[in-house]
Amino acid sequence: MPIRSKAHADLVDFYRKKVPKLPGEADQAWQARIEANPGLVKEALRTASPSEQIKLLAMRRALAMAGGRRAGGAAGPNNVGTASARFLQDTVGVDHASRERFARAQIEFLKEAFNYGSPRDGSIFWTGVDPAKLVNQVRSWNARFGTQLFGQLEATTDAQYIDGAFDWHVDGGQVQATQMFFGAVSAAYGHRASGHVTSVQMWGLRNDSIFTRTELPTILRRMNDQIARNQQPDVTDISIVVLDPKTDSGDYKIFTNNEIADVAIVQKTVPDHESRWIRGRQDCGIADFAGRLVPVRVRGYWLERGRVQPSAAAQAIVRDYPLIKRS
Repeated sequence: MPIRSKAHADLVDFYRKKVPKLPGEADQAWQARIEANPGLVKEALRTASPSEQIKLLAMRRALAMAGGRRAGGAAGPNNVGTASARFLQDTVGVDHASRERFARAQIEFLKEAFNYGSPRDGSIFWTGVDPAKLVNQVRSWNARFGTQLFGQLEATTDAQYIDGAFDWHVDGGQVQATQMFFGAVSAAYGHRASGHVTSVQMWGLRNDSIFTRTELPTILRRMNDQIARNQQPDVTDISIVVLDPKTDSGDYKIFTNNEIADVAIVQKTVPDHESRWIRGRQDCGIADFAGRLVPVRVRGYWLERGRVQPSAAAQAIVRDYPLIKRS
C-alpha cells in the first residue's frame, strides 16, 4: 500500500474522531451521522493545522516502524513482505535483540521529541473508566472554562495522536511497541506533573495497571527525592477518586494525600476467557493497600501541610462520574 494511502488513512482516522457530537447524541447515532456526511471529516481535515498533521504522521510512522500494528490491520515490520519489513531486515536485523534495540530507540524518540506535559494542578490519571468518555469529558471541562485547566495523557498531550490507533497486543510480535510507548510516556507524564495531581480509578488501584506500577510510583519517588533535598516538591498534593470502591458500598470516594494509604489495591479474580475486564466489585479482590507505596518522607510532608481539600479535577469527576464509567 503506498505511504500516501497510509498517511491519508491515519489522518482520516484521527480527524473523524474530532467531529463533535451533538447534545445528547449517542455513539451509534454520531457514527451514522459521520458516515452519511463525509464532508464533516473533510472540514475537520481542512481546518487542522499542518504542524498537527505532520506530528500525527511522524508519531504513527515511528510507532509502526517500532513494531506497532494499526488497529484493524497490519503495518510496519509485523506485515511480512512490506517495504518496512524489508528495511528492518536489511538495516536492523531479524533477531529479537536487534529489533528490541531499534524499537526502544524509536520509543525514546517519541518520548523525547513530543509533549506529554499538563497544566499545574490539572494532571489527571486513570484506570478502569471508559477512556473515550474520559477524554471527551476532559475536553468538555476545558471548553467550559475556556482554557486548558485539566490535562490528561490521551486528551491533551501528543499521546492523543497514538491513542486507539494501534493494537495493544500483537500476537507473535517480537516487541509490544504500543505497550512500550504508553509505558514510557506515562512515566514522562507522571514526571512532569505538578501541583495537585488527580487520579480516577475503578474499584481501587488495579495491581497491574500503568498508574499503580509506573505513574504513581514515579510521582511519589520524585516527591520523596525533592523533600530529601529540602526542596519544595513539584507535586504537592494527590487526590485519588475511586468509583464503585471495593472497600465501600457508595458510588465513589475521594482520598487526598495521606488518606490514599487506605485505597485498596485490587486484583482481577475472574479468568480472561470469562472477561478481560473487571466488570464490577464481584470480579476483583483486595490484594493490598496503597499505604506501602507512600514513602515516609512524603507522609511527613503531608502531615505538616494539614488537611487539603480534594482537587478541582476530583470534584469535577465526582460531579460527572456517570459520564465516564464503562457502560
